Formats: sequence, structure tokens, C-alpha cells
Amino acid sequence: MITDAVTAIGSLDKDAWAAVNAADRLQLLFQIRQNLYDSMDELGAAEAAMKNPCLIGSASAKDDNKDKKTRTMYSADNCKVTTCVAMGGHINGALDLYKAIKAGKPFAPRAGVPTKVKGKEDLWDIPVCPNTMKETFFNATRSDKLRVQGQAPIQVGPYEKKTKLIAILGAGNFSSPIEIIKALFFDNCVAVHKPHPINASIDPIWARIFAPLVKAKALAFTTHDEGSNLVQDPRVDTIYFTGSAETAKKIMSTTQTNFVCEAGGVSPTLIVPSDRWTDFQLKHHAQQLVTAAKANGGHVCARPQLIVTSKAWPLRQQFLDEIAKAAKDTTMAVGSYYPTAAQSMETFVQKYPKAQRFQPENGSFGPSADILWIPDDQPDGYAVKHEAFCQVLAEVALDTENNADDFLKKAVEYANRQVMGSLCAGILIDNTTRKEFKAAYDAAVTDLEYGMVGVNLLPVHAFFTPYLAWGVNEAKYFNKKEMESGNGNFGNVFGFENVQKSIYEDSFVSPLQLKFCNKAATSSTIAALSRYAVWPSWYGLLRFFAIALPGSLRGKDW
Repeated sequence: MITDAVTAIGSLDKDAWAAVNAADRLQLLFQIRQNLYDSMDELGAAEAAMKNPCLIGSASAKDDNKDKKTRTMYSADNCKVTTCVAMGGHINGALDLYKAIKAGKPFAPRAGVPTKVKGKEDLWDIPVCPNTMKETFFNATRSDKLRVQGQAPIQVGPYEKKTKLIAILGAGNFSSPIEIIKALFFDNCVAVHKPHPINASIDPIWARIFAPLVKAKALAFTTHDEGSNLVQDPRVDTIYFTGSAETAKKIMSTTQTNFVCEAGGVSPTLIVPSDRWTDFQLKHHAQQLVTAAKANGGHVCARPQLIVTSKAWPLRQQFLDEIAKAAKDTTMAVGSYYPTAAQSMETFVQKYPKAQRFQPENGSFGPSADILWIPDDQPDGYAVKHEAFCQVLAEVALDTENNADDFLKKAVEYANRQVMGSLCAGILIDNTTRKEFKAAYDAAVTDLEYGMVGVNLLPVHAFFTPYLAWGVNEAKYFNKKEMESGNGNFGNVFGFENVQKSIYEDSFVSPLQLKFCNKAATSSTIAALSRYAVWPSWYGLLRFFAIALPGSLRGKDW
């Protein structure tokens, strides 16, 4: 089933896929979802088996108890979040799309109607989530919207799009190939998937899951070493790539094929100053930020790497102290396993010899779990200009007044002009300040030149939902005249075109703000979330909250 690139491309039939009607595509999706559900444990175990031997320092002293513990840091349940959650969400989004097409109904968001952005004649906000009753219950305090450009929003269904051949070059930090769902079911294309070498051992499982699409001649799999042959084949119409900007530029230099890529960046989070933050809120958001910074060993392109504060904020030092506590003591250790992680960490340590290098859980996992905390960095510091892609977290304090109006103007300008990349940006702002300074807040969301803007909810959430677009903001790319975070975006299930950015907003404190402060609770919460994401039943939703809410109140268990 997994072949060389030439054979894989030759096995596809664009005309046959374009002719498959909505009813038959629905049956394919139901089969794939069942296959995914049946393979969840196998996927989690396979990813854990890939990650644990690659952890920094895990190969030394094989008989040492610490090393034995390190080599089992990733559990099968924990790895389901990177394999099953996003894929489940995208399959279910595609199911809703084709149910509507089969019924002859327009597939439009139920969350609200498009509205013009105030003061912008060519910008529209389209509410896209919550879109179902379960999502309303799950996202009780959250709302998602797409911001699109044009005289009016343009929505194009899959059967209105020309069937093309997509070459998918899979990511290294996630094995879950959600681009398959986007390419075949959102964009009506056929595709060849090539895994990253790190995930080559997991790809046969995905090939079995997607076997119905292979049989339909809509999808093929090739080996991890077939990248050059795949992208240079003249039959390929578009390349989907997730990886580093350097690799993206090398690929682009070898082909004239249309290229859509996501290449990471330094994701800033703007901490809007306010004297209203309570001790609990300072601790809560410090733990949320550090949890995200540690997630997957820091190998997440949308992870917060840079915290932007105001020097005039009276609570700044208390917040920085809470960040340090969370990094060292109150959030669980997570292992770095990516091949570049050790060298990247060493480079940042050399650049910041006075930074705080913490060893969570009393250093019981060795250097793989180390996190580097760089408070009070220079506005043009190395951490501002270079993506770490490992467990590095920095803070820059700007000279602003102690109010949202002045801070947001200066912080947005700083993020747009000084910070590397245009993929993700976050804002933490309390509810009262957000209402009081609504004009400044709205302007900040509009002016941030990032493809995804998360308000009180970390930007990585956009990866897991089919309703939003995942990719860069072209404005920053054109202003800088150099590709840093990629090119274009991976489409949304509604088929809205000319997407400028994805925006998702939550209450200042919300159940969706995950904090990994208890290992047992984290594992059981992820397992319940994964089951619900793949098979979203009311029972699964209630079970998730019954596990997650009490778990969020439990303290550390190490």
C-alpha cells in the first residue's frame, strides 16, 4: 500500500474521485471514522514508542533508573491528543458538510451571520463556532470566527472546485495527516501523502485507516525518502508542506508548483495590563502559558514562545514569579524528542547564560524535560528573532502606560514589526478591561498581522478545528518581503475564500484553558477528549466534563 512516489501518483484517478457523489463520500467518511476509533490505542502506543527513545539524554546509561523512567515519559493516552483529536474533529466536520450536500442544503455556519468589520469596507467577520448543540455545550464561553477579505464573503463548495493532485509532505512534530481530509473532502482533490522520517513507523497505521480512500483511487501513500521525486513530478498541481522555513525555501527553489506551507515562527502572547487580575488568575494563566510552552516537548509551531508585558504593570513581577513556579514546580514535565531540540536548547543557553534553566519534577527525567525561562529579554533579543521549537519561553517588557489603550497600540506594532513570523499571536485580557477598552481591543485584533489570533485561548486550538483556517497572515509576509512562517493557509470546511485570519475568543477564565498540573488527570482527560473528538456523542461529552473538571482542580501528583 505504501509505494514509491511515481507509482503512488499513477494510482490516483482525479476524474473518478470528482464523480463520487455525496452519499458515497459520506460512507467513506463513516468507514474512516470507524477505522480511526478502532485504531486509537494503536496510534497512541506507536507515537509513544517513537518519541520515548528519542528524548534528549535517553540513550545514556541504559541501566540507570532515571533513564528507564525517561524512556517511558510519553504514555499512549497522552499521545492521542496529537494523533486522534485533530483528525477526529476534521472527519466529523467533513461528515456535517456532506450530510448537508446530500440533503441539498447549503452548508452555512449556524453561529451567526457575516458582519462587516467596523471601519473596514472590505473585511468581514463570519462566526463559525459553535456550530452544533454539542459544540454550544462544549464551548460555552468560546466563539470562533473567520475574517475574510472582499466586497462580500465568497463560499465555494467542494464540488465547485477543480479536482487537482496534492502532494502532502507531513509534519515531523505530529503524525496526524489532517491535510488528507482538507485536500480530499474540503477541496475535492486527490493526494499523495509522504510522512516525515520521524513518523515513518506510524504511517502504515494511517494507511490502514485511510484504506477506503486508497481503494477509491483518491489517496496514496509513499515512503519518507520519496520527497524529491514527489514534489518534482509534473503531475503534481499543489504541494502542502509543514516544516521549517529553510526546508520550505529549498523545496520552492526546485519546483514551480503551487506551494502552500506552514513553517512556524515566534508566537507572541500580549498580556494586557490591568490591576484587576487576582492571585488566582495570575497563577492560572501562568500555568496555562507554561503548559502550552511545554506541550509536545515544545515541538509545536503555535506554542507561546514570547510573552509581551508592560513595564508599568504593577503585577508584572508577581506574574513572572508565577511563570517561574509553573515552569519548575507546578506543571508536569514533558520531554523534548525532536532531532534539533538538543542543539536548539544549547544555542539558547549560550545566547542567554543568565537565563533560568528549570528541571521539572526535581530533575527526575533528565535534560529532556528542561525548560529555559528568559525574563526581561531585550526587545530585539535572539528569542524574539528565532524560533526555538523546544522548551524555551521568553518575556519582553515594553515601555507603555499602565492601560490597555496605550499597551495594545505599542504591543501590536512591536509584534508586527519586531517579532519573527506571522502564524499565531495571543492576547490575555480580563473581561472588564476588554469591555472598557473595546475600541482598542477591536483595533488590536484587526491590526495583528498573524494568521491566527487567540484571545484568552491559546492559538494552537485553531489546528484542532475544521471551521478555522490554519496558516499565515499574508500582510506581514508582504511587509517583511521574506517568508518566515509560510505561504497561504489550509482551508476551512465551509469553503470560505480570501481568509485573512482566524480569530477565537474566550472568557478570561474558562474550562477550555488546559493546565497540566496533575499527571493522572492529564492522561485521563486527554483519553476522554480523544474519544469524544473522534466520536462526538452526548455521553462522551458528559464523560469528558465529568473527568476534566474535577481533574483540573487536582494538584501535582509527583
